[in-house]
Amino acid sequence: MMTKGIYGFCEPFVNFGRNKKAEVASFTTLQPAKQLFSILSGMSEAEVVSYFKRILTGKKCGSKVPVLASEEKDMAFMYKITKGQFVISYYFGEWNTHGFPRHN
Repeated sequence: MMTKGIYGFCEPFVNFGRNKKAEVASFTTLQPAKQLFSILSGMSEAEVVSYFKRILTGKKCGSKVPVLASEEKDMAFMYKITKGQFVISYYFGEWNTHGFPRHN
């Protein structure tokens, strides 16, 4: 079992890929993503995590929406070489006020 802080930026937690069109770093857990955002922003990991979770208002008041990262639904950082674009893609889940999932 892994303990907090020793995930590192290596497989199986982060996968790297490259072709002539793009370079990709794919995160399969949130811990290395939190570490990277902490380094880039200068914020603590606790501050960074607060941006990964939200509670909705309006018609879905009280629903919780956290960012997800797993082997099936990864968080990916992609640099498109030909366009010079940096893209961050991720999935999120939604749970209602009673804790039941509202996502597939």
